[in-house]
Amino acid sequence: MKMTKRQFPLAGFLPQRIRDWDDAFLIQTGLLMAMRIIGTGLGFFFWLAATRLAVPDAVGHASVLISAAMFMANIAQMGLGYVVLRQLRHHPNPSALINLILVLIAGLTVVLVSIAVGTMTVWFPQEPTNRVLVGGILLLLTMSLALAQIVNWIFLAQQRLRFSLYKQVGQASLALVLILLLRPLGGFVAIMLAYTLAVIVVTLVSIGMGLPKVIPHYQRTLVWAQWPHHTFRKDALPNYLADQLQRLPDMLLPLIVVHQAGAQLGAVFFIMWSLGSSISSWTSSTADAFLREGIYHPEQLVTLLPRVLMTGVGLTVGFGSLFALVSPILLPWYGQTYAALGQPFLLLLLIGNIPWVGTTLLITLLRIQQRPMAVLLGLLLSNGLGVVGISLLLPYGLTVTGWGWILVQSIVGLALGCFVWFTIRYRRHHVLPNLAHETHPDG
Repeated sequence: MKMTKRQFPLAGFLPQRIRDWDDAFLIQTGLLMAMRIIGTGLGFFFWLAATRLAVPDAVGHASVLISAAMFMANIAQMGLGYVVLRQLRHHPNPSALINLILVLIAGLTVVLVSIAVGTMTVWFPQEPTNRVLVGGILLLLTMSLALAQIVNWIFLAQQRLRFSLYKQVGQASLALVLILLLRPLGGFVAIMLAYTLAVIVVTLVSIGMGLPKVIPHYQRTLVWAQWPHHTFRKDALPNYLADQLQRLPDMLLPLIVVHQAGAQLGAVFFIMWSLGSSISSWTSSTADAFLREGIYHPEQLVTLLPRVLMTGVGLTVGFGSLFALVSPILLPWYGQTYAALGQPFLLLLLIGNIPWVGTTLLITLLRIQQRPMAVLLGLLLSNGLGVVGISLLLPYGLTVTGWGWILVQSIVGLALGCFVWFTIRYRRHHVLPNLAHETHPDG
C-alpha cells in the first residue's frame, strides 16, 4: 500500500530511487527494527550491568527464570494476536474483543505460573531460598510480558507502531535505571526486580494510556457473544502452535544448556545467544510487516515477496557483518570468560542467522496463505531439529554446536525454498491468488 506525503512527510526529501520504496511495508519494517535495535542496545547495557553486579551463576539463574517467564507468556498468547490482526478492523465492538483477550491471557497466565512454581524443583537449577518471593516475581513478570505482547499486536494491526517503539524504549531504559538503583539488594534479586518492575510499569501505561489512543471510542467492556469462534479455531490455534515452535530455541535452549553444562556455561550461552538472536530479531521485522500487509492486502503478495526476501536477507548479512567486526571489542565488556568462550560461538550464530531469516520469511508467506500444516512442518524442521542438534552436540563444545546449528538451518532453508518455488511455479493459483487479475499497486 503506497504511503502518501501526507502520511509520510519525509517522502518529499528522499531521492526518487528511495521514494519508490516509501510504502507501508518498509515504514513498518523500519519502526519494528528501530524498536528492536534500541531495545537490544539498552538490553546490552542491562546485561552488562548484570554481569558486573553478579557472579555467572547468579546471571545464569536469572536468565533461566526470565526465559521461563517468556516461555509461559508466549504460551498464554494462544494465538490471539492473529485474531487481533484478522478481526480487529472488522469487529463490531473492538473494545470488547480486546478486553476479552486481555482477560483470557491473564487467566491462563495464573494457571501456567501456578504449575511452574509447583514444579520449580524440576526445572530450576537450585531450590530457591524464598519460593514465595520468586513465585510472585515470576507471576508478575509472566503476566506483564504476556499482556505486553498482545498490546504490540494491537498496535501493529492499527498501524500505530510508534507506540510499540515508545514502549520498548521506556521498558529497556527503566530496567537499566532500576538495576543500578537496586544494586544493594544483591545480584540475583536486583536483576529480577529491575527487569520485572520495568515490564510491569510500561505494560500498565500501555494498556491504560495507549489503547484509548489507538482504538476509537475505547471502553472497558466484555461481550463474550461477539467472540470470533471461527477465526480462533481456524487461524489462531494453528498459528499458536507455530509460534511455540518458532520461539522454541529462545525459550528452551538456556534451560537445556544450564542443566547439561552448568550455570557458568549457561550464562555464556545465554549472553551469546541473546546477542546473536538480536540480529535475527531486528531483520525478521520484515516478516512481521509482511504478515500485516499480506493479510490486509493479499493482492500485493507478488510485489511484496521478492522485496521482503531481498530486504530481510540483505539486512541480516549487513548487520551480521557489522556485528562480527565489533564483537572483539564488545565481548570483553562482559568479562574475559564471556569473550574467551563465547566469541567463536557468536560468529557461528551470526552466519546461521542468514538461512534462519530466509526460512522465517518463507514461513510467513505460508502463514498469510493459511497453510498451517506447511507452516508447522517448516518450523518443526527448522527450530525443532535445531534444538535437538544443539542438545546433542553441546558435550563437544560451543563451536561444534554452532556449526551444527548452521547445518540444520541451511538444509531446512534450502528445502523450504525449493518447496515454495515449486508451489509458485506449478500451483500459483493456490499460493498467490488472483494473479491473472492482479494490478500493480502503482496502477
